[in-house]
Amino acid sequence: MERGGGSSHWWAWCVASPEAVIYRLCRTRSTKSARDLLADYRGIVVCDGYGVHEALQQTSTRAGPTLVHCWAHVHRKFVGIEENHLEASETALEWIGELYRIEREVLKKLRPEPEKLVSLRATLRRERSRPIVDDLKSRAEQTYSEVAALFYSLCETAKLVGVDPSVYLLEATRRALAELGTATLPHDLLS
Repeated sequence: MERGGGSSHWWAWCVASPEAVIYRLCRTRSTKSARDLLADYRGIVVCDGYGVHEALQQTSTRAGPTLVHCWAHVHRKFVGIEENHLEASETALEWIGELYRIEREVLKKLRPEPEKLVSLRATLRRERSRPIVDDLKSRAEQTYSEVAALFYSLCETAKLVGVDPSVYLLEATRRALAELGTATLPHDLLS
């Protein structure tokens, strides 16, 4: 939208229910904009993983909305890391592809009977999609635990020899980025 020769950015927020769809244009994509739009809403929010949604949930004094991340955005994230994390991303992309196949199966089976769509979709999601999502979540949690343990170990190692842990981690990160796919630890800082 232009104003006086310049342009400004607007963000479209969409809230939908079976009865209505509401669009709101906001000048920012901030936590405040989300809070103003959702107010006391306690239902499901399908979102793209943008940090505002997490912040909204964490800063709420009461139970906030339940966040459900869009599989298309999750898929895009794994495609983005595929070059450096081939095995993990290929597995995740295969599982997400299977989730998509299950959803297409529902639509193919029920073209002549759309009134049964919700029931069959719920059944297939419970019986076939849920195990895939649970396995994906379990592997992600295991990876996060391993990464957290590695960071803890690096920080403690640095502290034991009198090196500032933030300097040690920053240098380890710099070296890993300089040579992607490797983790060259800055042991020379520990001497």
